Amino acid sequence: MMDRKTMIQSYFESWLIQDRTIWPEIFSNDITYYECYGPYYRGLEQILKWFDEWMRFGKVIVWDIHDYMECGNKSIVTWYFQTLYDGDEDAFEGVSLITFDEFGRICEVREYQSTLPDIFSYCVVSQRIHEIAFPNKNWL
Repeated sequence: MMDRKTMIQSYFESWLIQDRTIWPEIFSNDITYYECYGPYYRGLEQILKWFDEWMRFGKVIVWDIHDYMECGNKSIVTWYFQTLYDGDEDAFEGVSLITFDEFGRICEVREYQSTLPDIFSYCVVSQRIHEIAFPNKNWL
């Protein structure tokens, strides 16, 4: 069996190449997968169906890993994600908290996202953005 980092890299790559054949090897049958914007899926059968349905309308353009850490039976990955879905392009930064079972397979994924662009709150540009977006508030 491959190590955790390679397994996660292979998972991200599967979205880029639109090929989920590795999933039964890396995911437990009772996987629970929480997407970063709310939906979640239970069981290998559901995440395979999710992938197939998603690919009918979308394509992952970039899914790059920035940082990788392990702690006990969990891995934490920070990443950049860019997609084209139903004609709309989107991009964001994210974090995945990935739990592994006693057999070394992924049994839970929790994703979190940060919208882009990042805004430094204490700069002139940021102050002007706040003034335009919230004309009746004094944020700074």
